Amino acid sequence: MLSITIVKTGPFFDGRAARLTDQMCDDIEQRVAKIGASMIRSELASKLKIETPYYRLQNEARPDPPGWKISDGGVIYGPWLEGIGSRNYPVTRFKGYATYRRTFQAIDRRAQTIADYTAREWIPGMN
Repeated sequence: MLSITIVKTGPFFDGRAARLTDQMCDDIEQRVAKIGASMIRSELASKLKIETPYYRLQNEARPDPPGWKISDGGVIYGPWLEGIGSRNYPVTRFKGYATYRRTFQAIDRRAQTIADYTAREWIPGMN
């Protein structure tokens, strides 16, 4: 007869790894959103012909459970600047800057790199 005792200790078995994984995912979402908001502000600074800092600075990453979102905080003329407002073409013929639409693609391309970098910071705590 052989008796084996297995001792299960460490972050994986005591629940720390699961908690750290949740915190890491939250951190990744927040970083992607904040970097994305910064990219949008930079794009607006270069595209707006008569730049008013009010609109540009309203574009922020905000917690929106269960994750994060990037928005202009509901500024009334935001849809018009984006080109999706009801008055864009029929009334003013202004097509908009499409800042969010174009920048979203760039954010999406960078998200994996941001996630990889962030995960490297969190992995040591999970071992």
